[in-house]
Amino acid sequence: MTLPPLVQDLAVPGYSFSSHRLKPVMQVPGEPDVPTRCQFYAQNDFRIFIADPAIQFHRESALPSELANGGQRFQSAVLGLRQFTLRRWIITEEDWDDDDQPAVRILSEGNTRAGLDAAGAER
Repeated sequence: MTLPPLVQDLAVPGYSFSSHRLKPVMQVPGEPDVPTRCQFYAQNDFRIFIADPAIQFHRESALPSELANGGQRFQSAVLGLRQFTLRRWIITEEDWDDDDQPAVRILSEGNTRAGLDAAGAER
């Protein structure tokens, strides 16, 4: 089973679900591009993109506490699904390099839920 049908009915406080794709693919450092299937969104700056094998939390500004709580509840719900196995997590920062090209810097990464929880608490 793919991830989108498992998450589309989850209640994520502060976010709305949409099957309309705002971005065609998810680019994960060190992985092949994967098509984005759906997303949750809040305000204009916050998205949770869903692909078959991946989830991307995206924000363009400081995350308000009520949305941070919704994102944490979503993450906990997904990690609690017996059909989902955490293989790898990455925290990145996107910016532009000196040549005005998009650049992604990996801030931290791992493969355990405890590591993800600890990294999230630091952010």
